[in-house]
This record gives sequence, C-alpha cells and structure tokens, in this order.
Amino acid sequence: MLLLCALVCWVAYTLLARKVLIGIDSLTATTISSTFGFFMLTLATLWTESAEDWGNRISIKWIAMV
Repeated sequence: MLLLCALVCWVAYTLLARKVLIGIDSLTATTISSTFGFFMLTLATLWTESAEDWGNRISIKWIAMV
C-alpha cells in the first residue's frame, strides 16, 4: 500500500511539476520540493511516533552521531 501511494505521489508530482514550475530554475524547484518533503515527513513522524518513544530516542546514541 505504501509503495502504491509513493507511486501515485511521484506520478502526480511529475505531471503537475511541468505546469507549476514553469519559469523556475532547477535549484529553486529542488529546494522547494525538498523543503516540502521535509515538513511532510516531519508531520508523518510526529503523527506515528508517540511521546514516550521520543524520550527513549534522546540518548547517548544521538550524541555519538553528532
């Protein structure tokens, strides 16, 4: 199901991008797409992860990655 939704989003983006992104250079279009995707993924993460899980995630592992 997730794969099907991803396919639908990709097709919609491909078809709509031609009309919406007329006159915008590729760097700006990529920046807008990446920013929009970041916010959508952030919302999905906040929706699926509970508050208790975030307490477990902030640990020495995160500090080690930084």
